[in-house]
Amino acid sequence: MIVGIVGGIAAGKSTVVAMLVECGAEFIDADSEAHRVLEQQEVKAALVEWLGPQVVSTAGHVDRAQVAQKVFADPQALERLQGLVHPGVRRGIEQKVKEYRSRASSPMLVLDVPLLLESQSLTKLCDKLVFIDANQHIRSSRVAARNWSAEELQRRESFQIDIEEKRSRADLTIDTSGTLDVTREQVKACFNQLVGLGSGQNTTNSTAKND
Repeated sequence: MIVGIVGGIAAGKSTVVAMLVECGAEFIDADSEAHRVLEQQEVKAALVEWLGPQVVSTAGHVDRAQVAQKVFADPQALERLQGLVHPGVRRGIEQKVKEYRSRASSPMLVLDVPLLLESQSLTKLCDKLVFIDANQHIRSSRVAARNWSAEELQRRESFQIDIEEKRSRADLTIDTSGTLDVTREQVKACFNQLVGLGSGQNTTNSTAKND
């Protein structure tokens, strides 16, 4: 069973992924794949040529904060960065999915990919999609803890598929607005349901919520 995680920024996706791993799932972290791609020599050389030598530290590593500062305020620059990095990230994820399918050593592989629905090829890899939800007040407080403004949240979400479309395309929902214990119960229910589906049970389009 390959499961894609979708949801808005600060909805609690990373927390849910960690809880699914506690249940016995494996996961692929797109952010780690992006780190790997950014450290490739040809990518670093392209960034230096485009953005200047300051985007690579004296130790030879890409300064992600510098890159973000230069490109995230400019949609065209962000699109150019994605064009440089995303193909390598996609190939890395596709290879790891292929390896998982060949060994099937765990009942579930979770794809933690922020722009999952924006990539048709990665979406097709998923057997099911789980939408991670949280009310706006909770999301705003989590964003504030990152020292982001409400405007920054809106700006970043403007680069993603609309949150309601993500919700409508998902097969199950986990709401993280409550306590961690409440979220964990939902995650366990979601995991068991999806593993059951993978075993041939016929249950679809449900909401894994703790009543």
